[in-house]
Amino acid sequence: MKANRIGIVSVFIILFSVSCRSGEDMSAYFDEGRIENNTYISDSTGWKMMIPEGWKPALKVKSEVENKAKEIYGNIGVSVSSLIWLLSIEKDKFNVFRFFYKVAISANNDDLKDMVTIEHKLLPEMLLPPIEIITIRPITKEIIDSIEFLTYSYECFLPPPINKKLYGISYMGLVRNKYVGVSINYTNLENRKEIMDAWFNSTFDKSKWKSIR
Repeated sequence: MKANRIGIVSVFIILFSVSCRSGEDMSAYFDEGRIENNTYISDSTGWKMMIPEGWKPALKVKSEVENKAKEIYGNIGVSVSSLIWLLSIEKDKFNVFRFFYKVAISANNDDLKDMVTIEHKLLPEMLLPPIEIITIRPITKEIIDSIEFLTYSYECFLPPPINKKLYGISYMGLVRNKYVGVSINYTNLENRKEIMDAWFNSTFDKSKWKSIR
């Protein structure tokens, strides 16, 4: 597998930390874009998504989580560096949505399939104890505003003192030479509906992706 490939790893969400806002420097929450009328807008990508009521900007993933992902993927020649975070929002520390992408010189559907397959297989290794995987469902395909995403869901358990089930969904798609990924965690059906409705109603202007470097 070539070094310029990327796995958009679900570990980025599972190994969360409590987010707290410190000032209004939004670079702590996403790398580019803006929020207007409770809608996230990325001019460079043309992606828009309404932020559900009760959800708020969340801090980007901490470096120690990225370092673990790099260690796991580095052994098979996959780079997880240079992710661009377009949006991180949360309802609380267990209910989180993140959207990110990486530019690749020779992005293609075969590489995309390989990356998702590897991520799916390695998911149990990405979790730091004491988080336990209960179920990982097979990879399927889903269309969001004409873009095909490979997706799978999983269920894990956070032992006492948290003592809670956590559900996750991972998406990865390809737009021109960009691998785009979404990682979602939720704890109940109400929160799932709120964030999935927002995600399914996202819109993409794929012509805007030409300008990203």
